[in-house]
Amino acid sequence: MKNLLILTYAGLGERHRVGAPTFWKTTEGFVAAGWKVWVVDIGTKEDTPLGERDYGDGLYIIRFNPPFLKQERKKKIGWFFGLANTAWMTQKLKSEAERLIREKGLRKENTVVYALETNAVRAGKAVSQKHQMPLVTRFYGTAMCDKPYSLYYRLRDYPSFQALRTKADFVLMTNDGTKGDQVLARVHNPSKDQVFWRNGVNYPESNGIILPEIEEKIAGKPVIQTLCRLNRWKRVDRAVSAMSGVLEKCPDAMLVVCGYGPEQEALEEQARRENVADHVIFTGGLKHEHAIAYMKRANLFLSLYDLSNLGNPLFEAMRCGKAIITLDVGATNTVIENNKNGILLSLDELPELPDVICRLLKNDKERKMLEEGALRYADENFWTWDERVAAEIQKVDALLGKNKNGEKT
Repeated sequence: MKNLLILTYAGLGERHRVGAPTFWKTTEGFVAAGWKVWVVDIGTKEDTPLGERDYGDGLYIIRFNPPFLKQERKKKIGWFFGLANTAWMTQKLKSEAERLIREKGLRKENTVVYALETNAVRAGKAVSQKHQMPLVTRFYGTAMCDKPYSLYYRLRDYPSFQALRTKADFVLMTNDGTKGDQVLARVHNPSKDQVFWRNGVNYPESNGIILPEIEEKIAGKPVIQTLCRLNRWKRVDRAVSAMSGVLEKCPDAMLVVCGYGPEQEALEEQARRENVADHVIFTGGLKHEHAIAYMKRANLFLSLYDLSNLGNPLFEAMRCGKAIITLDVGATNTVIENNKNGILLSLDELPELPDVICRLLKNDKERKMLEEGALRYADENFWTWDERVAAEIQKVDALLGKNKNGEKT
């Protein structure tokens, strides 16, 4: 039996529920390929399902919350508790990995250590070295895309830069528009095997439903959609702010905000404060097929993130053949070509967003041209999830049986 020992600080939620689709697609792919997947997950939310569970089909998960989760969010003193949580988390990931190796009989010949995201790399490296197991470091993009590798930033953002420059047997950086390949080069990551891949994007299923009460509100009206976890840097507030201007020219337009997260309450208050609440619908958390049902119903898709917009929601909108309006930040312009397969606005052009939305809602010919361009690009350039995960499994599988010089034994 091949073993994948995943260490992560993500708060992944329960299996088959909303959240962390990239993680679950990857995990389920390894399980389907006959691997035993062991996960030690440190939660980031109070509602993390804690404890230890063997699912019986190849997946085994241990979950904890850090001891100072609430205190870390307090102003002025939160940084101190953040440091305490980081130190605790590194030790906890190591100790639980050690316990699994000891109790479950994991061996260097059949086990790969998989450090998922910045805060798990230090622990993953220590476990890998101690037990002479291959190490994979996995990053879902990076917030260091615009940070110079200077002494100041190396000290200020030490955990991130330290993780990004850690030598591993295989480094997998998601091409999400945050220029992770350039960051790895900037920090002189010494790993010989590095890949820079987009996530997979399946052809959207059509078996989702729109709740009757929401269908009643949007029936016969132009629909604008956002789809993401409601975090501050996803900047859904920009879409809400645009609605007052949109309604001046398109008074029946509706904005459907799909997703949940810590910013939902603030966004709902913003909609009330700006007198657009009757035209903004918050769906909360949705199963994937239901989110896609709203996407297929939408006339326009907005993605207005701060760092990059090349995530799965935008890719899925392209697979659905949607007219997209997004921002020219990060490497978004490597996929979206302005007026070809979407509308690309600079940050300086954000005040024009309401006018651009109304123009596309009223101009069927232009909107159809963008829809066709988006679908054509997706068909020609995107992997499906099965293709993407199969490529990763092939890379990880090749690590087993190699010596410390990377040669097959």
